Amino acid sequence: MYFIKSEPEIEQKYPDIMFLYRPPFFPNYQFLFELKYLKKTERKKLEQKRKEAKNQIKGYLDFEEVKELEHLKSWVIVFVGDKAEVVEE
Repeated sequence: MYFIKSEPEIEQKYPDIMFLYRPPFFPNYQFLFELKYLKKTERKKLEQKRKEAKNQIKGYLDFEEVKELEHLKSWVIVFVGDKAEVVEE
């Protein structure tokens, strides 16, 4: 149902993963994911990584190529070890 693009170049920046419409299929939304990873011993940096990812997404959303995408939802996911500790739109 989607074209899945891993680190597509957009104005010399690289969102981690994008799920984009693949005609003739047009699901309700397209997605942009920014993923971060911390080792369990780095848990204290969780809020810093969350903010970093949110800022990166804000930057991507300002690009004309991204602004043109219809029904785009963006998500931040921060893993600590093997657990997703932050999942936010």
